[in-house]
Amino acid sequence: MNRTLQFGEGLFETVRWLGRSAKLPLHYERLRRSADELGLPCPSYEEFTKPIKKLKGPLAVKLVLTFRGSPLYWERPEGYELLLLTRPLPAVPLKAALCFSPYRRHSTDPLTRHKTTSYLFNALVKRHATSRGFYDALVLNEKGRLCESSSAALLLYKSGRFYAPPPEEGALPSTTLSFLERELSLVYEPLKPERLRSGALFLVNSLTGFLPVFRLEQQTLAPKPGLAAELNELLLKKELSLSPR
Repeated sequence: MNRTLQFGEGLFETVRWLGRSAKLPLHYERLRRSADELGLPCPSYEEFTKPIKKLKGPLAVKLVLTFRGSPLYWERPEGYELLLLTRPLPAVPLKAALCFSPYRRHSTDPLTRHKTTSYLFNALVKRHATSRGFYDALVLNEKGRLCESSSAALLLYKSGRFYAPPPEEGALPSTTLSFLERELSLVYEPLKPERLRSGALFLVNSLTGFLPVFRLEQQTLAPKPGLAAELNELLLKKELSLSPR
């Protein structure tokens, strides 16, 4: 039985494929770590990367790890299948306007740290934002602190430093932020919405890179001129470097 269809028991990774990507090991390690923590079987790195490396970019590549086995929801799966889905890279706006989501994440929810196919919460967040004319919405945790948007990590530039919410706050670990952690001297710490008033905020994910936010609800933010271009250039250059594996 397809347990991913029945119970939402699945994992996935989305990769910006430009013919190669030095980020592939990070995508695999996040998938493997999630599988280990959730008690799910996982393919080898070679099995994970083999179908991707046959593709010509540029493409948005989604690898979905589905599971099969018992019809009893609490039992562990007996096997897996790795699905590969591709589409053109999405058009990326120059900047984004955000609102706050009415839906909150709880920082102790065990699924917040994993990229699972149980994606209805994310869909509701995005639908709420687009119904109000916004690009996306910021999700807060039960303490009123920042987690992420429906499909992107958050990066705050303030007083010459880069900050991001840690996984302990309910944020999915970001492969892109991990990839550039050293270059950015990134600081992970809890962030309250008030911190955004005088800083530059970016949405960060594998397909859109660093997307500057110019408005939050009715408040105008002030992105640092040229910073988004610098970050995206840095990401692209490192992404096209030789993979460590």
